[in-house]
Amino acid sequence: MDELTMLVAKENETAWEETKGDVLKAKEGTEQAISASSLMMGESLMDASSSYDTVLYREPLGVFAGIVPFNFPAMIPMSWMAPMCIACGNTTVIKAATFTPQTCLRIAELYQEAGLPDGVLNIVTCSRNKSELFLYHPDIKGISFVGSTSVGLHIYSEAASSGRRRLLLHPPISGKGIEGLRRRRRIRQCISKLPAGRVRDHRLSGTRQRIGFHAGGKPWMFSGYAFHGRT
Repeated sequence: MDELTMLVAKENETAWEETKGDVLKAKEGTEQAISASSLMMGESLMDASSSYDTVLYREPLGVFAGIVPFNFPAMIPMSWMAPMCIACGNTTVIKAATFTPQTCLRIAELYQEAGLPDGVLNIVTCSRNKSELFLYHPDIKGISFVGSTSVGLHIYSEAASSGRRRLLLHPPISGKGIEGLRRRRRIRQCISKLPAGRVRDHRLSGTRQRIGFHAGGKPWMFSGYAFHGRT
């Protein structure tokens, strides 16, 4: 855990505790996928309802691709994408983020050391243009993506036109939130800290792009925010 946390912290320039949460989520997703295999052992259920029996057919689809963002290099590929895909009998190709590929590569090494056969989990490092291959390659049966709205819409359109399954997680307005300032006793202190908070949260999908002032706001509130933003 500490090794991966240190790797992500160095690669993404984030605080230790915040980075540790990213790695813990990757661990949780892997544990969930491991436990899922026992839940898929049943093949039939007689008399599920009056005059009805149910039968489960296990039919893995093949190769799935995953395109991940830079801001959570451990949690998204190794919790949301690869583990459950492998548990269901498929193989996966993960396109690591251009700026943070080392985390994916190291976790893939750990998977291999744990006994995962070669070719089941594959990590690719390439530019965005070269990753377009995932959208058109005939062996790829589905694609999962987490990132901005504009890229997500492009992937959805191309994957849909070729009949591929797609799972896209891209919050509206690219995940950008809004800050709200209410009248309170320490309003000056809040205004001085807001710009710094936006810089610190640059990698989070909830980074604030807009700010809303109370209707009864004073002119100095606007000028104060602009001053601290410049400095």
